[in-house]
Amino acid sequence: MKTQFSALDLACMIKELQFLIGAKVDNIYHKEKELLLQLHIPNQGKKQLRIIVPNLMYLTEHKGTYPEKPSGFCMFLRKHLLNARLRALQQKEFERIAEFLFETAEGKFLLYAEFFSPGNIVVCNSNNIILLCLEVREFSTRKMKSREPYTYPHMKYNFLHITEQQLHQCLQESNKESLVKTLAMDLGLGGVYAEELCLSAQVD
Repeated sequence: MKTQFSALDLACMIKELQFLIGAKVDNIYHKEKELLLQLHIPNQGKKQLRIIVPNLMYLTEHKGTYPEKPSGFCMFLRKHLLNARLRALQQKEFERIAEFLFETAEGKFLLYAEFFSPGNIVVCNSNNIILLCLEVREFSTRKMKSREPYTYPHMKYNFLHITEQQLHQCLQESNKESLVKTLAMDLGLGGVYAEELCLSAQVD
């Protein structure tokens, strides 16, 4: 049973969700680490996208239950993103980060959903400056708080575009004790796909 949302899962998910481009944000709901975007697509009707960081993102027909009094984070999102149009949805390189680009009458906004532990949802202006984070955090390489530029950890290799030479270099440089862990961690495939890749290649 899969318990992680890998970079490969996210890549496939975002490819499938491209039909949402152009949708209007009808409403937004939030609780804990869960966000529900209620979208309306011209000629298709309502779609609901549930984001639960750091583990899941999927379309659902069931709204679920949310607090009667919206959180401050939810109110901020509603203030800036209600009636916005989704103009782009993409993955940041081969990271477990989904980037939503919304356009409103007052300008463009970026929403980032981070699907690596501990998970976060970040709202930025068009200059990629953080306006609000679901969780304020500080790391050695980046600050996740208002008025800071949004940055994220970069993997050295992008599995979707990796060459044979780069794969060879990655394996040579790795200090992991097994091939599976190198594929899972250094290339971002996660354990399930790393093991399946080794089985398919008939590598112990």
